[in-house]
Amino acid sequence: MAELITQLRSITARCFSAIELIRRLDIHAVYAFDRLREQFMHDLEAAEGRAAQALGRKVADDIKYALVALADEI
Repeated sequence: MAELITQLRSITARCFSAIELIRRLDIHAVYAFDRLREQFMHDLEAAEGRAAQALGRKVADDIKYALVALADEI
């Protein structure tokens, strides 16, 4: 179980970092928001690919759905 959690952290770390940066961003920093959003999308696609290889397509889809839902709440 600990190995799975470590693997999930490794796969999703950059996405969670991007979400946290977006959350802390000044509301008026439009350019920075666009850049962070682009980076999040790039990291999300990379995480999805790594998750699919390591854990299978269904789990990768579930991870992507959860990350997008969290980002959407910001």
